[in-house]
Amino acid sequence: MAGEWIKMDKTLRDKPEVQVLAELLAVAPPTVVGYLHLFWSKADDHARHGVVTLCHAKTVDDWVGVVGFADALSRIGWLRIDPVKQLISIPKWDRHNGNSAKIRALAAERQRRARARHASRTERDGGVTVPSQKAVTREEKRRSTSPPLPPAGGSGGPEAQKVNGHVNGQREAREAPMAKLRDALVPKVPRAWWASEATAKAAGIALGIGDGRMGESRDEFHQRIRDAIAERKAPRDEVQ
Repeated sequence: MAGEWIKMDKTLRDKPEVQVLAELLAVAPPTVVGYLHLFWSKADDHARHGVVTLCHAKTVDDWVGVVGFADALSRIGWLRIDPVKQLISIPKWDRHNGNSAKIRALAAERQRRARARHASRTERDGGVTVPSQKAVTREEKRRSTSPPLPPAGGSGGPEAQKVNGHVNGQREAREAPMAKLRDALVPKVPRAWWASEATAKAAGIALGIGDGRMGESRDEFHQRIRDAIAERKAPRDEVQ
């Protein structure tokens, strides 16, 4: 199927090069579009990366059935003729011709059709996006793998208690490393924080109130520490 069609631009008729070709060949632009279709179809059959060997200007004229067509293409830069090497080359061949261009064109068409189908489905559903089957499948899988809850008002039978114990054990196993990390990072409030100025400052820093204000008395600083301990219920332990 790849060799049975070629890619052509819908705006080809209005391109300046086509208008020049029409003047050089003394024909209408739509006729030039037909000539180009014949030329590119033949080139698609014989060209390799835009090059056709053992080919002359007369060969191109014979493809289209118009004398002077190859020379006109050469004058607008759409064809290069090398009579010494007996070959022709088509500039920018891979942009619009060849298998790579066809693959890109097919991919773009598939995307366009997919967007059109999605827009049509959204409009038909009143602007509400219908959840995909994959999302529904994931939700059903999550529900099917979730452990059953015990009956309301009780802990359930032995099987339910076993499931709950397993779930709680998994939760504790996940939270234990985080608790250890918090204990390691959060400063401890010294147990006897009032014993010295150093321990009082360490307690203030651990509680987030600083190590004392300028002009603040010892009693005032200690009272702020007590208030912070009472408010935050900070854990007290030996100084690390």
